[in-house]
Amino acid sequence: MTYKTGQEAFCGEIMDRYPDLRLVDYGFAYRRDPSFPQDDITWSLLEKTA
Repeated sequence: MTYKTGQEAFCGEIMDRYPDLRLVDYGFAYRRDPSFPQDDITWSLLEKTA
């Protein structure tokens, strides 16, 4: 069994439910990154294709 983090599972569930969406980009930020310190966040950008 494979476990996914919250954002991976959430984005995948949305894409499964709405097949007219495509993943354009995704990313994350880590609070311990010395170059870009901020909260731990993940994001996904989806585009409606139809």
